[in-house]
Amino acid sequence: MRRLACTGAALVVALTACATSGQDEARKSVFSSLAHKDCVAKTLPNDPNDTPYRACPGAAGYTLHVVPADAGRSTIDVVDPSGRSFPLRLPETVTRDMFELDLRAEWRLAGSTPIALILLLRVHGDPADPSRISNSIAAIAKITPAEVCVTDALSDGGGTIQTVHKTADSARGRPCGPVLP
Repeated sequence: MRRLACTGAALVVALTACATSGQDEARKSVFSSLAHKDCVAKTLPNDPNDTPYRACPGAAGYTLHVVPADAGRSTIDVVDPSGRSFPLRLPETVTRDMFELDLRAEWRLAGSTPIALILLLRVHGDPADPSRISNSIAAIAKITPAEVCVTDALSDGGGTIQTVHKTADSARGRPCGPVLP
């Protein structure tokens, strides 16, 4: 998995802007909400604990399930239009630190076909001050007919939304990232 450096402030501002890339008009971004008010509360099937999750509308018939992971963190399952679910396992593939998900997901489209998903994670990695956001990570998942998985985690340090989009637009050609140690 490639890990690139992007400035947190630039990344947060850029991910909240709803702009398309002028360099590649075949690629565009659409955004979907992960906010409680925009999603449907459900419980996991066949779960004796009735674990709740949120089913959030995505792009082009896709749905995002915001599912509890461990230690109060959430992860995302991408559900394709046919109902197949692809768990992204964010605490295992992006960061082991505590994090919170941004309430917007960015879908990269080629025409009307989703090719990648960009999720912003605000990381609380400072044990001395667990409430402080110490990093922002853009998790990029490729979307193909056969698989959906995290390929890249773009961390603070230097870069632009163009870097994030370029990475997302080429994610389909990269392998799924490994499980973190």
